Amino acid sequence: MARGQFALSRRYLRLFKWIDFSQASTITWTSSPPSPRRILATAKNMLLAIYFFMEMFCITNAMGITTSSFLTALQHHALQVWFLAISTSVVLTMHDYLCQNTESATLASSLVLDCCDILIPGSAVGWIAVDSVTVGIASCISRVIPR
Repeated sequence: MARGQFALSRRYLRLFKWIDFSQASTITWTSSPPSPRRILATAKNMLLAIYFFMEMFCITNAMGITTSSFLTALQHHALQVWFLAISTSVVLTMHDYLCQNTESATLASSLVLDCCDILIPGSAVGWIAVDSVTVGIASCISRVIPR
């Protein structure tokens, strides 16, 4: 029960996070010259904006106020978009590694975080077959590593 309430409170705090990511995608797209990195960074931010925008509508189902099958399906699709956003982040990290845009330790940390984080939406939508204990351990690891 407490775990569910904690997750719900985190979702409530992220209610308007989609605005930040949509602004970040605009800034990323307009502030740098055309390049594969710009496309990947913009795609990552835009996918996260879409995910948070979709999730914003699903909070009433999570709170138990409504029981809409449409919102349940929307939550499922939001998790798929989140998976794609993290996948884009992995590709962006690999691009930075190959181009040596950032130091290797920072890139390794980012890659470990993304690999841990991708288990959450991946397991929820059934794209990655792992149990809840593995997802919990990966979540703990991603909380310990500094961002």
